[in-house]
Amino acid sequence: QPPASPSMPPPPPPPLLAFLPLNVASARRDPHLALAHGGRADFKGEDGAVYNLLSAKNLSFAAEFEFADFVLPHKLVKGSFMRTVYIVARSWCASSSTSYCKGWGGSSRLLHIEFNATHPAGTAHRALLREHGKPDILVGGEGAHIDNVFIQTRSHQQATSLVVNTGMWRLGITAKHFPNPTANPGKMLLHVDVAAEYDADHDEVAPHGLIGQSYDGDGVAVDGAQDDYRKGGSAMETKAQAEGAIEGSAEDYRMSKEPFSTSFRFSRFDAVRAAHRDINALTGARNVRRTPSLPAPNRQRGNDKKNSYPHAGDFGAF
Repeated sequence: QPPASPSMPPPPPPPLLAFLPLNVASARRDPHLALAHGGRADFKGEDGAVYNLLSAKNLSFAAEFEFADFVLPHKLVKGSFMRTVYIVARSWCASSSTSYCKGWGGSSRLLHIEFNATHPAGTAHRALLREHGKPDILVGGEGAHIDNVFIQTRSHQQATSLVVNTGMWRLGITAKHFPNPTANPGKMLLHVDVAAEYDADHDEVAPHGLIGQSYDGDGVAVDGAQDDYRKGGSAMETKAQAEGAIEGSAEDYRMSKEPFSTSFRFSRFDAVRAAHRDINALTGARNVRRTPSLPAPNRQRGNDKKNSYPHAGDFGAF
């Protein structure tokens, strides 16, 4: 059972920047990390372990990993993939006069969102929304709008996507078939996108997590360990855990057995102030690259229409 919502709201977040382009990072397939500012790394998670991808003020985004064999055209890869994501979002509204927060009573709500790579046959692929003291909700294409948090799933082609938008962070999670699907029948995995809709690089509560820490304000790409798929003959086993591009080790990002926990070594969920990582302590190769970006987000949310928020399909195909 998720913990009770806090009785007092947290401090307001930093102001949004209306014309700041989105800074997008991602984790896909085995998984390969594309970090903020252009860094690259691979990360093999332990079987059944949950790791934090993004920890920010009032938001925690974690993924459960599973070992798997990837049958590729010319190679068998023994690696891992993300099978379930766990999102904890604490809602916040500056005032009840904001149209998309009408009815704001001054108390935050603690939301727990779960989305899996697979779903039972004959059912729609939806996200599960839990809140203490309220019935569970399966969120589909109609979406759910709770204070500043918008949640929606959408099916497109042979994939289903979830988007969670807090107004500061936009998370996109897509359930897709394994690569080379004919040789991997019925196998599904998750791809994730993380997009900052505000100046996360200069937040006084610097984000963290395997992906989140790369919003470190320096504009420099830091590459971590990557597996070489050209070696190993007809079979190989992945080993890289983003060494060189992350603070500490993979174990520092592992969550407790409670998947909706927000606690780990670098947690920012309840932080009042937290410094960016020390890039000088990282051992990965550094480059100045063009930061991936999308057009500036639509800030016109006063009409309370669902299309005032990005839909799940806005992340496109992977």
